[in-house]
Amino acid sequence: MHFIELDGVALRYELSGKGERTLVLHEMGGSLESWDVGGAIALQFAAQYPERTSAVIVGSPATGIAAARRPAALERLANVEADGMASVVDDAMLNGYAPELRGDARRFERFRARWLGNDPASYAAIWRMLVNADMQDSLSKIRCPALVIGGTFDRVRPPAMAQEVASAIPGARYIEVPTGHYMAVQTPGLIAARIDEFLTSVNA
Repeated sequence: MHFIELDGVALRYELSGKGERTLVLHEMGGSLESWDVGGAIALQFAAQYPERTSAVIVGSPATGIAAARRPAALERLANVEADGMASVVDDAMLNGYAPELRGDARRFERFRARWLGNDPASYAAIWRMLVNADMQDSLSKIRCPALVIGGTFDRVRPPAMAQEVASAIPGARYIEVPTGHYMAVQTPGLIAARIDEFLTSVNA
């Protein structure tokens, strides 16, 4: 486990693997172990640094929250801050880790426990940022090949939302696969195969 202080902020990080052009980020509201697609972060990077991005792949990216859903999101944040992660875990798992994907009970239990380990204050702060986020302008600036993956069983950000993100990125591809919100944890082989297919087509 490694830590670094950067601009007054302490970060835990890990450097692993090899290659000159691979960058993996974890999602908002997760931990170092959550490499399961930091979509909004990756999309913003691609928009801001086009010369450093050869392709971007995101799954159910959280690029903002619709105005109609903001009051419910803020209420959820208040519950987290007042009563901790346990107060919302059942709802979070129902929507993000659908019962249809819990065939591997140990995998689900490990993920649930890891999710419960989030710091409530940090989790709430990240979601408050998301409530006020609007990435439409950034999405329109992405010029590299892009793949957006929607999960059939994702009830946090259903396929229609993922498809809207793809529509906002010039030339982006969209696919829907039988998975949930935490797709790299729930169906790692399936997601790895779709990523490989896309990168192979881009580099062909």
